[in-house]
Amino acid sequence: MRRGLALALLTIPTAAMAAAPGLAIVNAAGADMSGLFIRRVGASEWRSLAPGLSQRATIRPSIAEHECGFDLRATFVGGGEAVWRDVNLCEVKSVTLVRRADGVTFVDYD
Repeated sequence: MRRGLALALLTIPTAAMAAAPGLAIVNAAGADMSGLFIRRVGASEWRSLAPGLSQRATIRPSIAEHECGFDLRATFVGGGEAVWRDVNLCEVKSVTLVRRADGVTFVDYD
């Protein structure tokens, strides 16, 4: 089981976001995040999900349950960013955001 520091319990407007109850989002991107942002797939506006997330840290967002597909974008301490597209936040316990050394991003679901 993955370990992480619970950094925040966030409430997002229900009309904007969705996720399974108890969902954990884990930073395994290989760098501390200075910000984590979320938007529904197809939307243009990003919303802040967390002001920062250290490596291997976990957040537990509390959001509505009627939509599943989201894009997640991280900005990193020291510069740079990464995007994870079409992340399924329904019917999972945790979503681990991974970024390889070559910049390729993927999600590990539990």
